[in-house]
Amino acid sequence: MRTMATVLFLAAASPVPAQALNCDGTTPEMNQCVFEAYDAADRELNRVWKEVLSKIKPDDYLPADDARQWKEHLIAAQRAWVTFKEEDCQGAVSYEYFGGTGATFAVGYCLYAHTVARTNNLKERYLER
Repeated sequence: MRTMATVLFLAAASPVPAQALNCDGTTPEMNQCVFEAYDAADRELNRVWKEVLSKIKPDDYLPADDARQWKEHLIAAQRAWVTFKEEDCQGAVSYEYFGGTGATFAVGYCLYAHTVARTNNLKERYLER
């Protein structure tokens, strides 16, 4: 019960929506679970990212120079997002739980939640129109 409460608390406290995780068990098991979920979410983000970039290409409406600039801006935004995610999760969140046994899980959940949110954002903006 306490384990599930931790997951629910972190889900409610997260600044971004994410799919519910079913990480139950000991602290090491929960940590492994959340980082496996993050790894899967990161693989999905990388797949979506490649698909998004492939959609931006010159056509009758979009000149080649503009397509190139669009990609450059999107790549710069993605790099800034990665920096934000890492600073927020591995920096700020880790200190919010400083010295606590839930710190590793909180960092993992933050990474997972931000990654799921970014993936969903890219899908909505570029793939589901």
